[in-house]
Amino acid sequence: MVTKNLLDHKYQLMILLTLMVVVSCAMAASAIVALKPVQVGIIFPFSNILFSIFTFPIIDGICEIYGKRLAYYISILGIVAQAIFVIFIELSVLAPGAPIWTNQHSYESVLSKSYTVILATVVAFLVAQFLDVYLFQWLKGKTRGKMLWLRSGISSIAGQLIDSVIFICIVFHHPQINGQ
Repeated sequence: MVTKNLLDHKYQLMILLTLMVVVSCAMAASAIVALKPVQVGIIFPFSNILFSIFTFPIIDGICEIYGKRLAYYISILGIVAQAIFVIFIELSVLAPGAPIWTNQHSYESVLSKSYTVILATVVAFLVAQFLDVYLFQWLKGKTRGKMLWLRSGISSIAGQLIDSVIFICIVFHHPQINGQ
């Protein structure tokens, strides 16, 4: 019996670590794609699609199984992963290129980040994820632990909406970005 519990614990830990990696990778990737707007009916930042598809349901699942404390922790880990990623990217942009490197301007243009975008991403993600977890837990109480699909759907949609609104308001209505 101890062996089975140990295997179950290792399996759960492996799943949890995998989910943490997915959240961290989605957040890191959003640092690159954050400024690209796409249009599918409405115009919105591509990064919202990228990490919302993964992070909100994953955080809801972690919240359901492990509780809101770990869900909040993994949300913060996603931000830390993004910060580390952005630091590495910025260092690579600032590092002097080799004499044979002729693409510095293009490299900077694509990878150099506005601090407004970074701030918007962090603020939007944290507010949205914390709202998502709070709403998910509140709905869990109201439904007495039933209707996981409904709780996850409502909290994820609310979180994604808040994330998009905060990000768009900070980035696309900021004078520095619009050249005002």
